[in-house]
Amino acid sequence: MTPLIVGKGNANILIDYGDPRYLYRCCIKYPRSISQNNYYTMENFRFIQEEIHPLLGDLICPMEIVNVKLQDIYTAYKTYVEDSNSEEITNIVCIKLPNLRRAQTCTDLLQSDHATNVYMNTQKTSVILEIKPKWLHNPMEFCRNCTDNMRKGRSTNYCYSAVVSGKYDTNIPLDESAKRKVPPEMLKDLTQYFKQENNVLKKLLEVQKKLYENRLSSIKSEDDVDMTFQILMTLRDITCFLEWRDTSDPKGRIHVNIVDVDLKQTSKWEHWTKTHKLLSEYPDKISH
Repeated sequence: MTPLIVGKGNANILIDYGDPRYLYRCCIKYPRSISQNNYYTMENFRFIQEEIHPLLGDLICPMEIVNVKLQDIYTAYKTYVEDSNSEEITNIVCIKLPNLRRAQTCTDLLQSDHATNVYMNTQKTSVILEIKPKWLHNPMEFCRNCTDNMRKGRSTNYCYSAVVSGKYDTNIPLDESAKRKVPPEMLKDLTQYFKQENNVLKKLLEVQKKLYENRLSSIKSEDDVDMTFQILMTLRDITCFLEWRDTSDPKGRIHVNIVDVDLKQTSKWEHWTKTHKLLSEYPDKISH
């Protein structure tokens, strides 16, 4: 089986390694060192298990650390990491996780924007929402999500912070075209799900609120960024997969997995504070 790269982020790639049910996430943060990448993967996995999992529990996508033989995936991996000592290394440490965008369940892309992708299979028995809720706890006098979208020239008519507050119809994240194509039962189940007190948005809102400290204006260096703030910034940039399945059991129709929960590095403090200053001074703030 030839390994295939099916996704790439700033620090990781996702590899299809022969079983369509699973993907293998490999670190490429250090382009000259497999050992450093292996260590980074193990540290990230530890962080997720020790810091994030206690906060969000089973909403976190199940994952495990595995050692994959270097020779088995190096044809794909070496595109991003060329280690002169690779002959001395036998394994690449990977995080094995379910493939949440399986080809058979993502036949049709019904909607795609900066915060929401909607997929459906041909039989209309599975609909997947891939969403980025961003800042659900919003202590500022303006909406951080909507104002940032306006600043970046993004056209949007919904906001997850408004959805979780109950100010908008919970179906708003689906555009009119997507609503017409998905099964009516899916829209009903989605509405009912977001009315529940334990839905994923309300859980994220609760945790973000618990961790909140008014720190952005006072951060002047990496030394001012503590672990609590790093975790908070991580949870402001996660991705949620909500899969609706056409089953006879109403309680088993919606399955949730949260991904992208790696620790945000303290080195991002300048980007965070710069963005905060830009939004605070932006003339066309949006509130709701």
